[in-house]
Amino acid sequence: MSYPLINLTGFESEGTKWQVLQAWIRLAVVNAGISIPMSDPLLSDINLGDSEGTKWAKLQRWFALLANNISSGGGGGTALQKGNVALVSGQQSYAIIFTTPFAATPTFLTGSVQMPNSSGESFDVVFDLSTLTTSGVTAYLSGVPTGASTGGYINWGAAA
Repeated sequence: MSYPLINLTGFESEGTKWQVLQAWIRLAVVNAGISIPMSDPLLSDINLGDSEGTKWAKLQRWFALLANNISSGGGGGTALQKGNVALVSGQQSYAIIFTTPFAATPTFLTGSVQMPNSSGESFDVVFDLSTLTTSGVTAYLSGVPTGASTGGYINWGAAA
């Protein structure tokens, strides 16, 4: 897009409003040092001929790219990481390995357990902070899964 970043006054066309909003989001992505995956067709410019649904889909993808990669310390990439680890019958502890080692030890950890069915098993996840490093942490479940938990996951998130 080749148009200046402007503050909307309310007199612009609908198409211009869409384009300006996307430009501000793109600028935030670039300023945060977040890589823009060129293979994603929704991370392209909003065109005046796009349907309203396509415009919303593109805008949502830009917001998601920003929200999933921004950090309070500046820069993108490893500021926020998330993933999951499959539950194993009879196993109570799990190694959580961060996708990319953090520059500093994470200060935020979150976890939840997703169960594959309504077997009645239910677990909380707790992180052993004595094992926390820039590369990972050990997670413990509040109980020991049985075969009924096969297909379940520990969903985790970490940020530095």
